[in-house]
Amino acid sequence: MPAETFTWVPDYGGTRETQPRVLQSQFGDGYAQRMADGLNSQLQRMSWTFARRTDTEARQIEQFLVRHGGVSWFWFTPPGAAQPLKAIARRWSLSPVTWNGCTVTADFEQVADPGV
Repeated sequence: MPAETFTWVPDYGGTRETQPRVLQSQFGDGYAQRMADGLNSQLQRMSWTFARRTDTEARQIEQFLVRHGGVSWFWFTPPGAAQPLKAIARRWSLSPVTWNGCTVTADFEQVADPGV
């Protein structure tokens, strides 16, 4: 089954964070040697907001995330990015803010799963 694409565009002002995984060996006199931990050691974590969406759109976003359940990856193009990346969402929330209006927040993680 081909991967789905997350088509909703988040609001600007989200965050993208990268914390490279590094292996380090500490030696005497303060000397240390470091190297990247694996081939995909610089994967991104992102937090996005989808503010003041209609109830229908907010529920569609939520259903998409529930369907993938933090396990199955999907294509996602962050604002300002040239190409989509493989991502999962392990955490999200939906908050009613007005009549027929909700805000969805979601934390995405880039994954390096093989295959297309």
